[in-house]
Amino acid sequence: MPQATFRTALITGASAGLGEEYARQLAAGGTDLVLVARRLDRLEALAGELQAKHGVKVEALQADLATAEGIVVVERRIANAATLDLLINNSGYGGRTGFVRGETADHLNMVRVHVDATVRLTRAALPGMIDRGRGGVINIASVAAFSPFSGAMYSGTKSFLVMFSQNLQA
Repeated sequence: MPQATFRTALITGASAGLGEEYARQLAAGGTDLVLVARRLDRLEALAGELQAKHGVKVEALQADLATAEGIVVVERRIANAATLDLLINNSGYGGRTGFVRGETADHLNMVRVHVDATVRLTRAALPGMIDRGRGGVINIASVAAFSPFSGAMYSGTKSFLVMFSQNLQA
């Protein structure tokens, strides 16, 4: 088995798309995983596949990051992760309507998933990574962060992710 660059990675939005691909690539490199998403059936199927194929430990953790409760579940898991050295904040979604036509609750859910969850999970992970002297955080944004034509909420929250990440790096 190839040498792992990371011991354990936690990936939000891991049941599809970029999150799933990160999981596949990291597992192939020997990294143990904690996969987070709303759809437990998809997480468990992916976890079973990656464990069988690559011999890594894979935990499926169901959490809806549009809720305060879901964020707390993941924060607690991070607090108990003695070997976590990679956090991938990938959860997200695009808007379905424009700002004025959309529901305020939907807009605030996007802020909770894109911004609140990213801030809180990053804050939960960094102290342990710093104490262990190793680790990284990947925050998935979008080219929409630089476009005024991708929707006020989507572009706005993705712009936050870019600036937040740049400031953490600095």
